[in-house]
Amino acid sequence: PYTPEELLEKLIQYGFSNGKEDAPPKKNKDLGSVQKKLVPEMSIDLTGMLEDCMGEVDMLEELLNLFKGNVLEFIGKAKMHLKNKDYEQLQFVAHKLKSGLAMVQAANLLILVQQIQEHCKTDKNHDQMQYLYEQFIKEYPMVEFVLDKEMNRLKKENK
Repeated sequence: PYTPEELLEKLIQYGFSNGKEDAPPKKNKDLGSVQKKLVPEMSIDLTGMLEDCMGEVDMLEELLNLFKGNVLEFIGKAKMHLKNKDYEQLQFVAHKLKSGLAMVQAANLLILVQQIQEHCKTDKNHDQMQYLYEQFIKEYPMVEFVLDKEMNRLKKENK
């Protein structure tokens, strides 16, 4: 259990905005703005999360497994909601994934999901949302690889 101040500090630590910074763009008419925001090289450090897990590598591993399950759930449900043009439910599944993406420092995926959610709220640009979803599908395996690599590093260091 965290106090509100501690929770805000943790959220900011893992990539959430504190509301004082620039808000994400409302609309993206060109696809180039998405690509500019994606981080070209990925570096994920789960040391902070391990500390939050009180040094329990097994607990961290369980958290990562839950995260991976949530991503797979998002991929499946988002595909269905895009096909059905159910933007309200798409917005909901995108929102549900954001905290997990921030927690594991997957900034590139977080940007994609935030933009999907924003399009659901504003212009309902189906082609743009489909493009963002496909980018997510392409990007996630790389993030998963980096997460697994980092998890293996932490397991070796904490034997």
